Amino acid sequence: MPLGEETEAYVVRVMQGTDVIREESTTAPSWVYTAAAQADDAISGTYALEVAQVSARFGAGRFASLTVDA
Repeated sequence: MPLGEETEAYVVRVMQGTDVIREESTTAPSWVYTAAAQADDAISGTYALEVAQVSARFGAGRFASLTVDA
């Protein structure tokens, strides 16, 4: 759990170019982009996974990004 926060929370985004394809919140430091979710999103080519830790006082922090080839 982050210092000074009551809970652990993250926001995860799936980005294709500048478009947000999916955005989900989680309280675990892990998240799985399942094959079914990828099919629902019709994801193809290169996309990015972005994650930021969320503070109850300040909102989402800076996003870290990972580029993935579908």
